[in-house]
Amino acid sequence: MAYIFSAMLFIFGLKMLGSPKTARKGNLLSSVGMLSAVLVTLLD
Repeated sequence: MAYIFSAMLFIFGLKMLGSPKTARKGNLLSSVGMLSAVLVTLLD
């Protein structure tokens, strides 16, 4: 379940990079998604 949540955060973050207005939020969102995926993998 955590992998799906992480993937969704990462995908939505990448989608937000398309517009200059939302690029900062998109970068942060995709970073959080990738960090959570790495943490879940290490803790699993």
